[in-house]
Amino acid sequence: MKRIKRLISILCLVFISYGFAVSAQKEKTDKSKNPNNIILRIEQPVTKKYPLMEVYVSVSDNNHEPLISLVRGNFAVSVDGKEIPSGLDVAGFQYTDEGVAYSLLIVGNGMMEGESIEEQLKAAIALLESLRDQDVLSVYVFAEEVKAVFEFEKKNESLIEKITKIEALGGNPHMYDALVFSARRLNSSEFKRKVIIIMTDGRDSGSRYNDEQMLNVLDEANIPVYSIGLKIMTGQNLAKINNISIHTGGDYIYAPQLNQTSKMMQLVTRQVLFGYRLKFHVGHVKGDNQLHQLQVKAIVKESESSFFKNFVAEKIPLSTIVIIIIIVLIVIVIVVFAVVYILQLRKTRKELGISQRKCPKCKQRMKDNWDECLFCKYKQ
Repeated sequence: MKRIKRLISILCLVFISYGFAVSAQKEKTDKSKNPNNIILRIEQPVTKKYPLMEVYVSVSDNNHEPLISLVRGNFAVSVDGKEIPSGLDVAGFQYTDEGVAYSLLIVGNGMMEGESIEEQLKAAIALLESLRDQDVLSVYVFAEEVKAVFEFEKKNESLIEKITKIEALGGNPHMYDALVFSARRLNSSEFKRKVIIIMTDGRDSGSRYNDEQMLNVLDEANIPVYSIGLKIMTGQNLAKINNISIHTGGDYIYAPQLNQTSKMMQLVTRQVLFGYRLKFHVGHVKGDNQLHQLQVKAIVKESESSFFKNFVAEKIPLSTIVIIIIIVLIVIVIVVFAVVYILQLRKTRKELGISQRKCPKCKQRMKDNWDECLFCKYKQ
């Protein structure tokens, strides 16, 4: 009898544990499918016209799908802990006329020959075909060196042929060097919004830059890194590229199968295109060329997400036009004072009876009522 009771107790515990496990798994599944579980990322704060700031953000669900049609009421912005009280302008990026400068890094070390490189090329073509008229794309393949396929090109059919001719370079992947190279090349672009996309298994071997130096360059460049993780052998290195994306305000998307790389690229381009541009004026922090903290919060129904990012409050020097205007105003003031002085001097002379009359002999001025020159005693 005791054995039966003990068996029943064990079975009950098993069923209860199973119930909790199923419930937890269901909750986890529902959460991943629920678009209200949101993730906000600050891609780029632009401060060239500080205290007017422009900030590019992306908002997505747990499946990396962008949340569209958000409005002013879905966002809150703070600088150094103080909320921007008014004047926040929110625009869906797809409705602006701004372009994006994309830089795509394709890993081409020796292990990427065959299907690995082929699927990356298909994803590169998918990115090219997603470009709008105002966008440009640079494509690089990297291993121990970075090779430019083309740079800052608008969408055209001839670029597809260049992409299809890309071959693996061989050697070890210098991933950190490639990211530094890409960031510096993108910084030469006049585009405000810049995005690096890298396809990699996360391995770096032999780079001149270490991870800290590479992140410092990316911070200075102020460019987000979107990454597509490729599992070539093991996934132990994928955490590296995930951390880089999180640090820079981009997103990391894992391709569980190589033939899903193009699909992951579409998720990346959708996040960029369906992101948001926030504009606001910072009144409580003066331009001092120092680091300050920006916080952007997105609120959708009962879910919210925040992201923090440092920016430099640029002290804007006077432009050439402003300097010219100031100089012109100073000259005008000087001329006005000179004219007023001359007019006042003439008025005083007139009150004293001094006119334009001069002595014919010594040429000194004479009053109208003088019969002789007081200087040379000339008499008329």
